[in-house]
Amino acid sequence: MPNAKNSPLYRWFRYFHMNYKAFTAYRFNTASYLLTQVVTLVGTMTIWYYSISNGATGISLSEIITYYIVGQLVILQLSPHWSIAEDIQTGKFSNKLLRPEGVWMSYLIEDLGVNAFTNCVKIVLSGGLIVLLLAYISKPSNLVVLVLFGASIGVAYSIELMISYISSFLTFYTINSHGILELFGQIKSFCSGWFFPLNLVWFTRPLLYLPFAFTYYYPMQIYLEKYSIQESLMILGYGVAVAVVLFLIASWIYWDGLRRYESVGL
Repeated sequence: MPNAKNSPLYRWFRYFHMNYKAFTAYRFNTASYLLTQVVTLVGTMTIWYYSISNGATGISLSEIITYYIVGQLVILQLSPHWSIAEDIQTGKFSNKLLRPEGVWMSYLIEDLGVNAFTNCVKIVLSGGLIVLLLAYISKPSNLVVLVLFGASIGVAYSIELMISYISSFLTFYTINSHGILELFGQIKSFCSGWFFPLNLVWFTRPLLYLPFAFTYYYPMQIYLEKYSIQESLMILGYGVAVAVVLFLIASWIYWDGLRRYESVGL
């Protein structure tokens, strides 16, 4: 019988666990992040509460609470671009190229381990708020909506990952990419619909056609049943097409950038 510890799945798990332990070794840092999540979520909900109470929006309190809290529960942090960019800048990226496992998958597993505690915090906080505010949480009317919502979350993570890879691989062309990564992060936060639903005002509606909208806005609109079943299927199809295009773009940038990276000094 083959040894389970020699299986690729076990090795990936050990790599995930190693990065998880490395991140959680800094107790004060993890506690600080916990406080950051609380302040951000409570602050956002307070602003929306007073806006809705004063009639500043056409959205109900139940809808906006569901939009934020359920979104925080299922759309977790995925950000391998910081590690990739840093390794490219310092030359450590070469070590990843020498390993037998895939480079993209290696950075993904590493990021999942690093962000495991962070994402657990988000899940616990969001789950607790759902229990406290259960009367305000909207629920899908049927199982089909939940299936479509689950599929949209899968598309959201695929697009999120491709955007992360594209932004990090641009480091092949620059000396320092921290500004580029920060710019991508801010653009994604705004254009994804996290700050507010993109259909709230007329001048943000063109953002619905950008890939960022699939990383938050569309999944939550599907959950809130703002679209019919047919419309939701069309959105999912468009999202899959966007993910494929982004994968092709990321692959081209990677291989072209890798050629430049490997030819340095030759």
